[in-house]
Amino acid sequence: MRPLLIVACLALIACPKKTAPPEPAPEPGWHAVGEIQCYRPPDFEAMTNHMTRKETRQTTWSELYEGLSGQREGAPAMATDPLEALELVLLGYPERIESFAGDAYTRCNAAADAGTDAYVAWLNGAAARLSASDCNRPFVFEVHDELKVQTGWQQRYHMCEGDRVRIELPAGTQLFSVYDTGDQETTRWHGVLGDPANPVTPEVPCADCRAGEVLIRFEHDDGGSSVERLIPIDGELADAYDAASDTHGFKVEFVAPGHGHVSFGFNDTTYYDNVLYEDPEKGYTEYIPIDIYPVVGDGDMYLGD
Repeated sequence: MRPLLIVACLALIACPKKTAPPEPAPEPGWHAVGEIQCYRPPDFEAMTNHMTRKETRQTTWSELYEGLSGQREGAPAMATDPLEALELVLLGYPERIESFAGDAYTRCNAAADAGTDAYVAWLNGAAARLSASDCNRPFVFEVHDELKVQTGWQQRYHMCEGDRVRIELPAGTQLFSVYDTGDQETTRWHGVLGDPANPVTPEVPCADCRAGEVLIRFEHDDGGSSVERLIPIDGELADAYDAASDTHGFKVEFVAPGHGHVSFGFNDTTYYDNVLYEDPEKGYTEYIPIDIYPVVGDGDMYLGD
């Protein structure tokens, strides 16, 4: 009987202990947490099908809206105006539903113990937080405008970060001067690249640019601005003018470095003595034309819907 006892003992030692099966993941949906109702969103990161994920976002928002609008008993509700603002943001950027739903569930759970006041205040401020970096004024339509040589910064347009535009200016057909002598014969005339003699002063917007050169300024919505020459060139001005004349003017692409306004001006500090050249044959011109075309693809211009 002793060998059988040894075998039985060895068998008991070799057999692994049975472990309890893992707890199933909590189901998404509304759950009671203390005395309030909180919505647990699904696990979006686990979804590999793009269409399924998009559809689940909409389902999640529909469920959340039911609670946030006061239609579900026990769920903390938002004020009407903040809820409408939040809906606009989330319907415009559906991918944000995922993070909002997750944060809302975490805060709702905390509200079960701490009270709902702070949670409702957080909900009412959600739209402003989620849209703080949004840009609702992209540059999408072409513009045909004019630059006045006797005016400072002008033609102020709003752009969103990453917006691309093509800016066109005439090459040498329109001459002007930023220091009129009163005598057309002795005044130094130049085009949009500025005076070749470059007699600038320290006070001009761009000390490294030529006098009278066309500049571009970008003012960020969150503060700060930058000024630079609109038409960078390599080599001689005469060669740049000749090359631009062959292509019917200068064509420059600009990409907005952030959300903000773009405007144009001349590298000058006084405007009373600026004047356009009066061609004896063509007559007097009142402005320099500027054309701006949004670029939406690989060089493709957006011409409106």
